[in-house]
Amino acid sequence: MHNQTDIVDEIDTLIAPFGARKLSTVELKNYSDNLSGWELELEIRHNNESVTIDLVLPGSFPACLPNIFLKTPKLPVLSFPHLEDKGKLCVWDGMTCVNPNDLLFIVELLEHAVLLISDGLTGALDQDFHNEFTSYWHYHNKTENFKRSICDLQKKRTRRIVVNYSKGQHTFGDNETALIAFLDNISSRNVGASNYPLERSLLICLKETWHPSQFPNTTKELLQLVKTDSSNQNMDFIERELLHTINVKHSYPSLIISFNSPDNLCVIAIEFESSINKRKNKYNKVTAKHGFNKTMPIATFLQRVSNFKIFGRNVTRHDHSWLMGRDHNTGVIRFSNDVISIIGCGSIGGATARLLLQSGVMNLNLFDDELLGTENPSRHLLGCSSAGFSKTEELAKRLRSDFPLSNINAYKGWNAYDESGVSFTALEDSEMIVSCTANWLTDQALLDMQTQHNFGPIVFSFVEAHAMAGHVIVNPQNSNAFNSLHILETNKVGKLKTPVTQWQRSTIKNIPACAGSFQPYGVIPLTHTQSMLAETVLIHLTSDELLPPTHTVWFESTDELKRLNGTWSNSWINEYGSPGEGKCQKRFVYDGNNWIKQ
Repeated sequence: MHNQTDIVDEIDTLIAPFGARKLSTVELKNYSDNLSGWELELEIRHNNESVTIDLVLPGSFPACLPNIFLKTPKLPVLSFPHLEDKGKLCVWDGMTCVNPNDLLFIVELLEHAVLLISDGLTGALDQDFHNEFTSYWHYHNKTENFKRSICDLQKKRTRRIVVNYSKGQHTFGDNETALIAFLDNISSRNVGASNYPLERSLLICLKETWHPSQFPNTTKELLQLVKTDSSNQNMDFIERELLHTINVKHSYPSLIISFNSPDNLCVIAIEFESSINKRKNKYNKVTAKHGFNKTMPIATFLQRVSNFKIFGRNVTRHDHSWLMGRDHNTGVIRFSNDVISIIGCGSIGGATARLLLQSGVMNLNLFDDELLGTENPSRHLLGCSSAGFSKTEELAKRLRSDFPLSNINAYKGWNAYDESGVSFTALEDSEMIVSCTANWLTDQALLDMQTQHNFGPIVFSFVEAHAMAGHVIVNPQNSNAFNSLHILETNKVGKLKTPVTQWQRSTIKNIPACAGSFQPYGVIPLTHTQSMLAETVLIHLTSDELLPPTHTVWFESTDELKRLNGTWSNSWINEYGSPGEGKCQKRFVYDGNNWIKQ
């Protein structure tokens, strides 16, 4: 790669045939953080004025693309698509890749810029105003004020909603219960409805996005746009709900509008200059509601608010479909109502809980009776700030904040045979139970409860020494899958019949405490078992039929196993074959008598 001085000289030579003139130092001051620039006059005229552009190299070029600015004529933003502040042109998107060692791409960039300007000035690109609506609506927002919405936009119908007008943040939701739960979760508080005063609002669902020339500035203009939309809105309902939306204590009431744009769903907010209960400004002696204590005729209301100024606002979406895949994660809908119970919220269970939430699962029950120790964060989702506190409560608090639409219940303990207890009910209502305790007695109690009470599949997960092998076992009711892999008698009860690894000496480390010991392993080998477990759960949730018992095994690196003084066990190799160099995953299906490799 040449140095920047050589690059500037090379570009100068490259674009000289196009009549490029190098910008002076004074001219470059119009652009921040620049290396060099050139002016080019195009063979395009607009309103009898020549069109010129500036090609400007950012200071970090060629680590980023050059910028192109429309110099003349001076056109305001929204004159045509892809024209931004200060005349900057959005020619290529952020995913465009070029070879920085071949500067010929600059000629191609200039050619595309000329085409963009030519088509833009003739109106040939106007459809982009609709396809990329939110980018242009941003310029109608005169502030950086963002609203946020958890409303389900997949339900494409105009409806009454609720809003919380907290200072500095307005949040819209479909109903009071969902909105209060969201606010509680995202703030890591549990204060309830009394601390989140809610008002009525309105969600209007339209089909066509607006051209910038249509952006409304008054209530009358807004209602006219709604009325002419092809969605055939019930204007009587909208006008009635609009009255309730503006008839609130808050000074600047708002509503939201969703559009079924060509590329995706989008949502914006409309903020009114005043409530009808308040004077619009110091020059207004009365409110718009003057003369009506309770009921106000719709016709009178519309007449009085028709010239109310309205302001465009942006909305950040927090609805489930958007958070879990920008409306394109088809699995979200399939298991968003399923309840998963995770027993044991240590290094495997805690991380798996997060993976499931990231995949679209919304309902979790977490069980663990231990506190987080300062030795845990090296391989746990939680950090030292949670040390000394309940694993389940801290984990639930963290996950609720990160996934505020979720419903997470934390249990600091459970009684396996207390059929009247809340923990039993939680397990009974679960689609699947995941056990990450690696505790033989706990697992046997779960299997006993599964048989007695017709629980759904139980998924067991654990690792062998140093996490050199990870196991995920799916045990449907009455399958005996889990126990078939373990020794059930003698002094080795609970041990694997066919372990994957074997060791020259014990891998358990003692600590100076009564019955104190632990198994050392790092976080990296665990990640494979964690993802394997989450994937197994999701496979079962998305299946339309009950799947057979399975045993999935992760094999870590053979070299790493040897470094730790371990080997693949002879019994495993004799039964299922050698894992070779490791770093692989194998899956087995149980037919009631034998485990068959897939």
